[in-house]
Amino acid sequence: MAILANGQATKRESVLVSRWAATLCFTLLITMSHSGDSLAATYEIKDLPRDIRTKVGILEDKTGKTTIEQVRGKHYIPYYYKSTKSVLNFGFTDSAYWLKIALKNSAESPIRRILEIDWPTLSQIDLYIFEKQSLLKHSKTGSKDFTSSLEINATSFVFPIEIGPKSSQDFFIRIQSKHEVRVPIFLTIPSEFYASQHHKLAFLFVVCGILIALFLFNAALSIGLRDRAYSMVSLSTLAFLLGLLAYHGVLRDAIGDFSH
Repeated sequence: MAILANGQATKRESVLVSRWAATLCFTLLITMSHSGDSLAATYEIKDLPRDIRTKVGILEDKTGKTTIEQVRGKHYIPYYYKSTKSVLNFGFTDSAYWLKIALKNSAESPIRRILEIDWPTLSQIDLYIFEKQSLLKHSKTGSKDFTSSLEINATSFVFPIEIGPKSSQDFFIRIQSKHEVRVPIFLTIPSEFYASQHHKLAFLFVVCGILIALFLFNAALSIGLRDRAYSMVSLSTLAFLLGLLAYHGVLRDAIGDFSH
C-alpha cells in the first residue's frame, strides 16, 4: 500500500510539473510574440507624444562590437525590449545600447521633427536612418566628437528629421559612453524645440552672469586684501562655471568651432 501511495504521489507531482512547464512555455511564447509585434510596429509620426522613451526598442550590446547590419536582422528582434520606467537610465556601463523605432507619415505633405537626446555627457552617439531598406543618412556625434555631423548647435544632441508624404523610415541609435548612460529621448515639433532652447539659453545666460560677477568680485577682494580665502572662493566659482558650461555642451561647441 505504501508503495502504491508513493507511486500515486509521484504521478501527481509529475503531472503538476508537466502542467507548470507547459504553462511557462506558453507564457514565454506569448510574450515573445507580443514583443516582436510591438517592436515591429510602425508609429504614425504626427500622433507620437514628445517623450518617446516607451516607444523605442532597446538592445544591450555587452561587447560593443555589434554592427548596424546585425542589429537590423530579424533574429535580433527577440533580444530587444521596451522600458516602462520614467527615465532611460542604464547607469555606468561598458555596454553599447541600440535604440530602434519605425516611423511613418500617412499625410500628403512631408513632416519635420527634431529628434533630441537631452544628456550632453554621452560620449558617442550614432544615428542611422533607413528608408526602403537603404541607408538614407548616418549622423555621428557625442561629447568627445568635436567634428560631429550635427546640423543644429544646441545644448543637447539633436537631429533634424523629415519623412516624406506616404513614406516610412527606420531609425537606429547606437549609444556608448564612459559616463552615465542616461537617454532622455524626445521627438519635438521644430518651433517648440527652438522656443524651449531660447528659454534654456536665457536661464543659462543669467546663471553664468551671476557666476562671472561672483568670480570677479572675489578675485578683486583677493587682490585688494591679499587674502587667500577669497582666491579659493573665486577659483571654486570659476570651476563651477566651467563645469556648468561643459555639462550643457557649450564648451563642446566652442572647442568644436575653434578646431574648425
